[in-house]
Amino acid sequence: MPKPMKRYLSHYGWNFNKAACEYAVSKMWKEDAQGNKKKIEQKTKEQVYELLRKHGIELKHDELYNATYAWHMVMADYFGVSVDDERHAALSVKAIIDDPDKPGGNVFSHWYWDMIDFGHGVDFDEFLDD
Repeated sequence: MPKPMKRYLSHYGWNFNKAACEYAVSKMWKEDAQGNKKKIEQKTKEQVYELLRKHGIELKHDELYNATYAWHMVMADYFGVSVDDERHAALSVKAIIDDPDKPGGNVFSHWYWDMIDFGHGVDFDEFLDD
């Protein structure tokens, strides 16, 4: 395991910090009916939590920026396919983060292994402050 990755995990565990979340979300896109790729609208953690509260959603197992990442993943991958509206997007985030089989949703490790599968390197130094 590379030293920067070890340092990141020692600070944040298998969770998104703000920098890692913003990086991951910046790479997300949605394909329209014509096959054009469009970046999804990036929301802050506060905006995501406001959307969750608006729909009566309270998360029990969120850590750092995991729910923020999950919101964007739902919007990029499922919105308009199996998720039809904002309320169901919020419910999907709740289902991911508060899954009793994997509290927290394992979204960071899932993202990391996706990066490896796609042959993309992850520069953990970019996500560390010090």
